Amino acid sequence: MGFIFSKILFIKNFCYEKKEYFVPIFGNECCGKSTIINKLRQEKGEFIIPHIGIKMEVTYKKLRIEELLPFSIKPIVLWKYYLTIIDGLILVVDSSNKESIEETADIFWKYFAESVRNINILIVANKQDLKEALSVDEISSILKLENLNENKWKIVPNSFNNLDELYKGLDWIDNLLKIDSKNFLNHTNNDSQIKFRKLFNSIP
Repeated sequence: MGFIFSKILFIKNFCYEKKEYFVPIFGNECCGKSTIINKLRQEKGEFIIPHIGIKMEVTYKKLRIEELLPFSIKPIVLWKYYLTIIDGLILVVDSSNKESIEETADIFWKYFAESVRNINILIVANKQDLKEALSVDEISSILKLENLNENKWKIVPNSFNNLDELYKGLDWIDNLLKIDSKNFLNHTNNDSQIKFRKLFNSIP
């Protein structure tokens, strides 16, 4: 019975445009993920003090942005299975810590790159307000972003007191996901899909 219901939910997700897109935000420890979420929440008049046991998340337009545990906490080998359910990805790096960026690059290409093929990726070069921060071009080179041939990606600078570029990046990934969803629905708008829609519409 559980298998049947899971099949129905799977088909329904592909026959209807999603109401929201799951776009996790993750990166190394102390790169600023919680701070970014908190700043976005403050813009909405919300505030939460991050601590153990609290799930850090925020919604922006159709994006559901949820902080995931740092690479060093969650067993890395399990990430690739989790990443199969995401719609997009936000990768945050600490622009002032070259060693951390290099570690992020190594982990990403070793464990994640294959799992996020064709996924839209927003890279946030955080802490750009610090004087020792590397430039966006330098970070792009360290992360080897030019090798993301099967992904649409964008890197944006971000600082604590100026979220303008971050918002542009979020708008970019939100628009891409809407376009991808509409293109998929238009492409699959055939007799089978119409039959599925009639079936689901008939269910009380």
